[in-house]
Amino acid sequence: MFKHQAIFSAELVTKWNAGQHAEVRNVIRGLKNKAQAAYIAARVAILLGQDEAWSFIDFMDPNN
Repeated sequence: MFKHQAIFSAELVTKWNAGQHAEVRNVIRGLKNKAQAAYIAARVAILLGQDEAWSFIDFMDPNN
């Protein structure tokens, strides 16, 4: 299961880097398993690196 989540996270990072921020947010928010969604979001933030991770975290804020 973790292998598939790693691949899925990497695909979301590729989309994020391509400027498809809203799509990444919608995919993560649309996951039914909220624990899995949190894991995927954390993994994406780590894969993005420190500078881009903060932009991702701010964009994913539920108040945005």
